[in-house]
Amino acid sequence: MKKIMIPVLIIASALLLAAACWQLYTPDPKKLPVSVTIHEYIYDISSKYETMGMSDYVFAGTVEKMEGYSYTSADDCPYTIYSVSVEQNLKGELPAGESVLIQKIGGMDKFKRYMVAEEDDKVFPEEGKKYIFAACVNKEGILNLPSPNRVIAFENEDVFHEYEEAIENEIQNEIVKNTWNARNHVYGRKME
Repeated sequence: MKKIMIPVLIIASALLLAAACWQLYTPDPKKLPVSVTIHEYIYDISSKYETMGMSDYVFAGTVEKMEGYSYTSADDCPYTIYSVSVEQNLKGELPAGESVLIQKIGGMDKFKRYMVAEEDDKVFPEEGKKYIFAACVNKEGILNLPSPNRVIAFENEDVFHEYEEAIENEIQNEIVKNTWNARNHVYGRKME
């Protein structure tokens, strides 16, 4: 009996150790294949004017760190969570000089096999780089980048002024805004 138990215990221990190591392992996202998803939106995501109209906060900020991933319960769609230092507000009032967490649709799938990205998503934030973020607040009060074209590379001040102008001429889509009125609080302030 002892001769059988020792190999069984060794094999069971090795399997448990391998499973624990797999949970800790995270592959390099840049080396994984990309799976493209296609979503339909009820506003024109290619229009910066409509995107600004759909945004609760628009701000310039620097990505401090990619914090990890979260997954929706409905379809396991990944979101990448970033810590971003707010530098200058264009729309809304986030605490300048402080860090906020923001989640962007897309990221590594639950099983760490591939990256998920939206069809028209052109910018994936990198640590240490500056961007303009056009964020919504979801019903849980989380800053969210729910569609492509909400992260704009900050190449120079002209980009900043271009988005100031887009906010001044933003197009409000009342049908969409009314369906998103479930949003209520973020960072201790009531949304209007």
